[in-house]
Amino acid sequence: MTPFRLTLMALALAAAPAAWAAGPSFSCAKPAGQAERLVCEDAELAQLDREVARLYGLASTGPQARRHPELKAMQRGWLKGRNDCWKRDDPRRCVRDEYALRIAELRTLPDARREDRRGIAVGPVPLRCPTVDGEVTVTFVNSDPGAAVLKTAQGSVVLDHQVSASGARYGGRLADGDYLLWNKGREFRLERPGLPAADCTDAAAR
Repeated sequence: MTPFRLTLMALALAAAPAAWAAGPSFSCAKPAGQAERLVCEDAELAQLDREVARLYGLASTGPQARRHPELKAMQRGWLKGRNDCWKRDDPRRCVRDEYALRIAELRTLPDARREDRRGIAVGPVPLRCPTVDGEVTVTFVNSDPGAAVLKTAQGSVVLDHQVSASGARYGGRLADGDYLLWNKGREFRLERPGLPAADCTDAAAR
């Protein structure tokens, strides 16, 4: 990972405690449904909500906004999906994952990456994985405890930041098994259920 990316991650993590003092981007006086109530009562979810609102605002008002007329409809669809999390066994986890996935999705738009120093996300970082078919990217969401959104040809998964003695470790258990992503500098190691472990590097690093 380049020094620039590491600097962005450090700044985002350093700014996180101060940002937690604020609420979400919407008023909590009358939250609309269980998902919004969860966000109003949870500092990390409120932080993620502010980041989605920030990125959406940049993407919808930036120089390239006219190229993405579907953006507003996609945001409404995402809100519906977030609000439907009350149907899940773990609504809080569902809401957290929906926010992380939306952050990663919005950050694929160049306009949304115009003011990275104001946010808590880094990426998408393209990975070069010789033994993995298709494109692989990872977006880091530096809330507390944080997460990484791993995107492969099979889709996107949200991995939790986990304590590690060396480097950064992100993992999660999904319906098909355990996922693990290790990162140290520009080196990555990817473990997925039913597949050989893959060694990767930051494809954008110089």
